[in-house]
Amino acid sequence: MTLLAPDEYLDTAAKRTAYDSFKLEHGTLGSIMGFLQSKDRSVSFSAEGFRLLELPANAGGKNKDFRMAAQGGDGKLFQGLGHDLAETLSVDAVFIIYNVLQAESKSIEILDTYAYMFGPNPVKNDKATLYWTGHQYTGAHLPLGVTLIKLDKKGNEVENDFAGYAHVMSAIGIRTGDYLKERIENK
Repeated sequence: MTLLAPDEYLDTAAKRTAYDSFKLEHGTLGSIMGFLQSKDRSVSFSAEGFRLLELPANAGGKNKDFRMAAQGGDGKLFQGLGHDLAETLSVDAVFIIYNVLQAESKSIEILDTYAYMFGPNPVKNDKATLYWTGHQYTGAHLPLGVTLIKLDKKGNEVENDFAGYAHVMSAIGIRTGDYLKERIENK
């Protein structure tokens, strides 16, 4: 398995336009979670060169559970990412990673990293009621609780440490790949 960054697969103007204009849709549960998220104080952003596609996530709560809220099934979301976007970009699957950050009075911490992979549904079935052409292949979670930025009393950045972030991305990719490999071998 090879993980490609956008600059590696957006090799035509048509793919770039499709990537830039893709609108992620989701079903009822995703709409409810989106409404709840808009009421909190979260801020969303993406890394340079990447698109922000907000998955409907749990709102945290006491258990600090921020995993994707639509894991049980969301036809619009699964078809949009797993079939429509993957096919348009000529890739085998779409990999989405998001981090949960928390601002404290003296620091900004990365609490968790989540990754989800969507692709075409490998099972053909035109007659099933709940059949979707896209499918969620896997989801992975890394609990972290690591300080990224230290702040002074006024909230100004004093120190930052992003050196280990590449290791986090590597670890979530390996965890996802290991899960898929295990599932394939046990079939």
